Amino acid sequence: MLSYGQLMAQEISLTAQLHKDTVGFEEQIQVTFTVMNAQNVDFQPPKFVEFANATSTGTSSSFSFINGKTTQSVSYNYVLEHKGVGVYVIEKAQVELDGLIYESDFVEVVVIDEPATPDPITRSDNMNGIFQFEMPSFPDMPNLPDMEQFSFPDINNLEDLRKLFPNMPNLPDNGKPQPKEKKKKKVYKI
Repeated sequence: MLSYGQLMAQEISLTAQLHKDTVGFEEQIQVTFTVMNAQNVDFQPPKFVEFANATSTGTSSSFSFINGKTTQSVSYNYVLEHKGVGVYVIEKAQVELDGLIYESDFVEVVVIDEPATPDPITRSDNMNGIFQFEMPSFPDMPNLPDMEQFSFPDINNLEDLRKLFPNMPNLPDNGKPQPKEKKKKKVYKI
């Protein structure tokens, strides 16, 4: 368990983060306020005056200890309903600790005249090239191969997979292994 003195040695902050800064008119807005390195604070969310409705979806907390540095955070999650197309401002949230007030920044979200916008986390068209790695340069080690980038091969179907792995067992076109045929036992009648 962390002592209060250990937490005070870390920088205390309050941040606001949107899941998406642009949403379609059929979407709700998700915002998370995160308090870093403070315990048992009095969290005051914004009034959300520009929104039709604001609902708390709960809190989450995290704790890490890396290279002797301790970090702790508590996140307060909200879902907001907008009133239609336009630009909305989420006011500052506040926490008070030992007479000091910490505030988040104002956050803007844009609601556009489209039903929905792509999710920034699962957007598949940004996945192209995600598996490319740059090799670091080691000037003191000239024997390393000259590999600028490595990318995974393009596999679109079972035939491409067979070309890449020639020793792979034969699979039917549905991608499932073929069951082994059972040997019939001979039955002798006496």
